[in-house]
Amino acid sequence: MVQQIPVAILKQAASNPKILGPLLISTVGAQNADKIINALSNNQIPFDDVLNILVGSPISSVVNQMGSVDTPDGVYLGPTQEDLDRARKESEILNKPTSTPIPEEKKVTVDDIGFTQVDQTPQIISSPIPPEEKVSVDDIGMTAAPAPRLQDMIMTILEPPENPSDEEKEIQERLNNKMFKDQSILDFVKGNPNVDYKQEAIDRGGYIGDTVGGKFWAKYPANPFPGGETTYKNRVLTYMKPEDFLKLAEKKDFNTVESKTAFKLYENTNTGLSVPFLNGNLNEKGQIEIDGHEGRHRAEYVRRLDPDTPIPVYITVSAPSGQEQFVNQQTYNYGRSLTEAGDILLNADFINEEGNPVDVKILGYDIEGKKAGEFFDKADQIFSGPEFVSNATKLKDKNVKIPDILEFLDKGKKRDIFNEADYKAMLDEGLQEINYQLQQEVTGEGWYDEGVRKAMEIAPKINPKFADNPDLKDLLIFTTAISSSGVNVGADFKVGLQVVDIFADTGQIPLRNPNTNLGWTQRGTNLAKQLNLANNYIQKNGLPAFLEFLHSEMTGRELNNFRKEYGNLGPASGGVRMDEIYSGHRAFGPKIGEFMANLYGTDDNNVTDMWNIRGMNRLMGGSMYMRDAEGNIMKDKDGKILENTGTPTKEYKNIFDKYMTDLSNLIGKTVRDTQAIRWYLEQGLYTALGVRSVPKDYATAAQEVLDQKLKTESDGTIRSSKTSNTKNTSPTKKAKGGYVIPLPEIDML
Repeated sequence: MVQQIPVAILKQAASNPKILGPLLISTVGAQNADKIINALSNNQIPFDDVLNILVGSPISSVVNQMGSVDTPDGVYLGPTQEDLDRARKESEILNKPTSTPIPEEKKVTVDDIGFTQVDQTPQIISSPIPPEEKVSVDDIGMTAAPAPRLQDMIMTILEPPENPSDEEKEIQERLNNKMFKDQSILDFVKGNPNVDYKQEAIDRGGYIGDTVGGKFWAKYPANPFPGGETTYKNRVLTYMKPEDFLKLAEKKDFNTVESKTAFKLYENTNTGLSVPFLNGNLNEKGQIEIDGHEGRHRAEYVRRLDPDTPIPVYITVSAPSGQEQFVNQQTYNYGRSLTEAGDILLNADFINEEGNPVDVKILGYDIEGKKAGEFFDKADQIFSGPEFVSNATKLKDKNVKIPDILEFLDKGKKRDIFNEADYKAMLDEGLQEINYQLQQEVTGEGWYDEGVRKAMEIAPKINPKFADNPDLKDLLIFTTAISSSGVNVGADFKVGLQVVDIFADTGQIPLRNPNTNLGWTQRGTNLAKQLNLANNYIQKNGLPAFLEFLHSEMTGRELNNFRKEYGNLGPASGGVRMDEIYSGHRAFGPKIGEFMANLYGTDDNNVTDMWNIRGMNRLMGGSMYMRDAEGNIMKDKDGKILENTGTPTKEYKNIFDKYMTDLSNLIGKTVRDTQAIRWYLEQGLYTALGVRSVPKDYATAAQEVLDQKLKTESDGTIRSSKTSNTKNTSPTKKAKGGYVIPLPEIDML
């Protein structure tokens, strides 16, 4: 019904034919709106009866003439008075009340739930808080601010095209129609921008679940769009794919102006979507015959975004005449249980609204406190915690690939990291996982500090030039860090060694590999720009000044000026603010800069790299793939599904940093150690699931290079790789000390 609108204003608005249609659709759904408008146009019903429906009157001559009027959540008529009287009498006989109201003083509200508001901005610390000061997940503060919504981050505003067609003009006109006073239909569905309608639905008990496109399903009393809801004693909440709903309902042409307008409204509604409805009758053969529906536009809207995402659908189930009917046993005390109806639906054959048998599958049902079916078997799985990690096994007998693991983990229960309860659950599971990893033979702790220290001890054995030149060692850390993007640990170290070796001889940082005349890595173009930026500064100011620059504080404005002056580059990526203070390493990017500072040991950052984000996506569930503004899984130009391991948005970066900082406080370790431990855990999980991924630190990488050098020296030869132009050669004496064995090219580069 149209709520909280004065009848006089509603009557005036409904007298406009362009407004009456949307009002009726929002109340009784598109199918019955058409019936009512046709009846009104043919003078079969009076206008006052239509007004009665809009204000929610349960009895009118419209209903009497047209039979049951379907709303988006079910038939407009609930149980008849005869049904209710019979139920009350039978309940009285059994001394069982039909309902038990909750006394006002015992109702629990959101205010009764403990929820501490804190600043959500993560405070990265350089030294961990002793574990005795924070002993449990419950000690962690969590902001009560609502999560950023998809529509807040991506522009979805309906701007008319520059040269609209007649159809586009009509759609825009319909969207801009004034429902009442100064509010358009589009503004009406958008609602109040200051209200978190999802949280409101949760608080009211009307939230059902999330769906694609950043939307969610809701029921009374959450006032979902496009309509309200009445109670059904024989209604079962089921789950099916949207395509199956459309097979069961009467066919609809979705290329009309009305349909396209409806899709625009669903795209912009923030108040939740009401649940589609099917009216079913169990026949003598055990088949379910469908003879009514509501919600085709909602089903088609979701289908276009992601056809594989199930939708909730209410199905009423009527038994054959003369048989005992199905009744909700949580309200009534007679009839057959709706869980029995649910079990029938899971296995029944269906006849659609046009009288044809169709192949559809009910994936699950939720009624009378019971959840059954494969939808709930999968949706309730949480792929985190030590029990899951320790029991992980290979997904199939052979040939497991990363896409197989992503598909498996993406089916985990989706959780909202911005929600306090979900956040603390994820934090507790993350804590347990770290404690599990710390019991393994190789934990990952010390990956940054110890690993880099040992690598620098080995470096002079690989190349004697490093022995008496600490600046070259510091430059090696820099060249390793900026070479790390998109390559494995070890490959970046080898590139770093070769770049510094050439610099030691020439005083110039080589932008390309001189042996192949190609970029140093698979991201050679961007790396060349980074190397050029560093080289230009070094040529003007010297290597010591450059190394000092990396750790110097400066404003975002000064940092951007540096990029412009020495590299002719645009502003630093990642949202640098002009007057905020940064370290010089930030000029080379947010992720690389943080990683570099961690390697130097000058900062304690949470580096959101591939394995870090994979772990966070697994904890959140349903987040392993990149999705567009409408929730569709994205693919590259070759049709390959894109994994969601790119640079996170500012909101997600902040909450990921907070998560890792909270974890580090709980275990009493640095953020960089905490992250490294989780790296090792995640790679171990992927290995268990069937894709071998052995983590490596820079000490191991350095030792491998040294072992390779010693072997080639003993063999007296160098082997060239597939991509190398380096010929087998004897050791060559270099200007600044000792004998250096040229490193063979790296296969993956």
